[in-house]
Amino acid sequence: MTHGENLRVLIFEEDTNAAESLANLLGNSGHPLQLDHISEAGKLEATLSADAPDILICGARQASPAFATTQALLAGRNPGFPVITITDIHPEGAMTEANPAGNSLLMAYDRPDENRRAFSREIEILGLRRKLDKLEGKLCATEQRCHAFIEQSSDAVAYLHDGMHVYANRAYMDLFAISTREDIEGT
Repeated sequence: MTHGENLRVLIFEEDTNAAESLANLLGNSGHPLQLDHISEAGKLEATLSADAPDILICGARQASPAFATTQALLAGRNPGFPVITITDIHPEGAMTEANPAGNSLLMAYDRPDENRRAFSREIEILGLRRKLDKLEGKLCATEQRCHAFIEQSSDAVAYLHDGMHVYANRAYMDLFAISTREDIEGT
């Protein structure tokens, strides 16, 4: 993450005391955070639709409606941000059920040190994902500039792979009296 950049962390937890405990735990993680708390599922859906957080933490007891609501809300939706579910118990297969709904991590309330380390790892992963997105954007822009440069060149330029034409600019096509790109591709 960029030094000094605040991460927007949204905590969805019905129990206000548990939300404050999570906020304290995360606040002591050493990362600059902007913590927001939501306790109602309707507000969660509206918030996610309007302004997605950097990280979503869903505090939910397995038996509570919040867990089922969160899983249903995230199912079929690719959130584009880490979703951490923190529960009171880890039943057999809980992570298997949580992953298809978009959860990246399942943690337990009673393991604060482990949760702090896991949260830090998620922040590192988020930072790497953002760097990758920037690099992909730069690569795409560079490819577009190179393509425009080759296309505008008055020199005949062709790209061949394994002896077959993949691309040729207009000067190349004019030089060899080729009328359309389809006539040259794959030959």
